Amino acid sequence: MSRIADVLGIPVAYFYADTDELADLIYRYGRASAAMQKSVKKLLADVPGLPPEAPLKHSPGKTSQ
Repeated sequence: MSRIADVLGIPVAYFYADTDELADLIYRYGRASAAMQKSVKKLLADVPGLPPEAPLKHSPGKTSQ
């Protein structure tokens, strides 16, 4: 799946989205610049009621403990 995503220029997660809306968000986030991705993360972090970002083992730039 990773090779197909690379050829198409889309994130692998796009294939696993269970709704069209989520697939669209994944696609757009993947195409956004690093600065725009940071802005989106901040926007979501500031939404009341949403849980804080959880570091995942496979997240780039994150270190597992």
